[in-house]
Formats: sequence, structure tokens, C-alpha cells
Amino acid sequence: MIAKSYSSLAAFMLCCGLLAVADGARCANNSATNSAQSEIATINPHRLAKVVPGISKAQVKSLLGTPWRTVQYNDEENLEDEIWEYRGRDAAGDYRIHIEFDHHDVVRIVQKVPENT
Repeated sequence: MIAKSYSSLAAFMLCCGLLAVADGARCANNSATNSAQSEIATINPHRLAKVVPGISKAQVKSLLGTPWRTVQYNDEENLEDEIWEYRGRDAAGDYRIHIEFDHHDVVRIVQKVPENT
């Protein structure tokens, strides 16, 4: 009888522990969602239209500001290429601006990518 009580107590404590972990994960996800939403800005479409292949990193930064994320990669043919991403929101929803630079720090590709949430 005592063993049965201990196993019931252990099961109850395990369930409580799992609920606490799940609640902590939910709170962490809400915090991440809230901070991610605060990073999304309204990008001026007239400034964005000026970001075209052939302009420099300095020009992009003066038009759009500091990127949300940067990625630098090396490839056998293209050394030290870099990608800048900006997050934005307009009437159609959230999106990312994906800008690729060549190894001379000149814009190669500009793309507006809708975010599917």
C-alpha cells in the first residue's frame, strides 16, 4: 500500500514538473515572439527602391540603417561574400529584405521575401 502511494506521488510530481517545463517554454516562446515583433520595422518604400545591384554597402546602410542580420560566407569561387537582411512590415504583412554583396562590397542581389507565419 505504501509503495502504491509513493508511485502515485511520483507520478503526480512528474506531471507537475512537465507542466512547469511546458509553461516555461510557452513563456520563452512568447518572449521570443514579442522581441521578434519589436524588431520588425516599417521600411520606407522610396528608400528601398534605391537599393539596387551596383550600389555599395555604405549606400545601403545610409538608406536602410543597420541590418537585422548579417551572414558572411566563403565559397570556392566567391571569397568573403556577405548577406544583409532587414525585416519589415507593410499592408501585405511581414517580409525580409535579402541583400547579397560580392567580395568588393557591391550589391549583387536584392530580394523582398514574404514571411509566412
